[in-house]
Amino acid sequence: MLKHFPRAAAATLFALIVSVAPQAIAAPIGAEAPMPGYHTNSGVERFESTGWVFAIELKDSPGGEFGEFGIYYDTDTRITLFGADDMGSGQAAKVDLVGGSVMDVDSATDDFFDARNGDFGFYFAKNDEFVYTETHLNAHLKIPLALGTYESMRSPDQFLITLEWWDTQTKHTWAIEAVGGIRPSTGGGPTNAVPEPSAAMLFGFGALVMRSAIRRR
Repeated sequence: MLKHFPRAAAATLFALIVSVAPQAIAAPIGAEAPMPGYHTNSGVERFESTGWVFAIELKDSPGGEFGEFGIYYDTDTRITLFGADDMGSGQAAKVDLVGGSVMDVDSATDDFFDARNGDFGFYFAKNDEFVYTETHLNAHLKIPLALGTYESMRSPDQFLITLEWWDTQTKHTWAIEAVGGIRPSTGGGPTNAVPEPSAAMLFGFGALVMRSAIRRR
């Protein structure tokens, strides 16, 4: 059973900087991050867990478009972190990949899944349309879009996972997810991640503080 986070914490608050990226299936390697505190786009497509995984929805696409975000091991094995009903920025989730559970930090409820080993990618979904961080899996999509993965300057196990997409109605939309407790894949072999409570709790504290700050704004 996952433990609840204490509510008292300090976190650095930063502003979102939204800019238009090229209409490509992936943001160019070295493209500037959409917000300060992150390196340029790394192009990393798959990751490994360093323990508990935390996710914060920093920017949700309007109207729930591509409102689902999660982890995938392959296109038939997906773990939802934020569903289409998790509307608005500030949503937070804590994931135990070893034990097979996802905690919704907002409601302190758990969903369970069959635990898997090995590396994984991230996906965005709109109805039955899926976009994956492995760009070759998106070759069939006709909507112009760009994906980016940006490593934190302060902590190497934190990344921004971003999606830009365009259509005739919304023209241009961002989705920005902050994910902690991950690192670039070293080859896809099985992993035996051992949770690191200090780093995990720090990111969890930040999730709660940032969630409150975003909602107040």
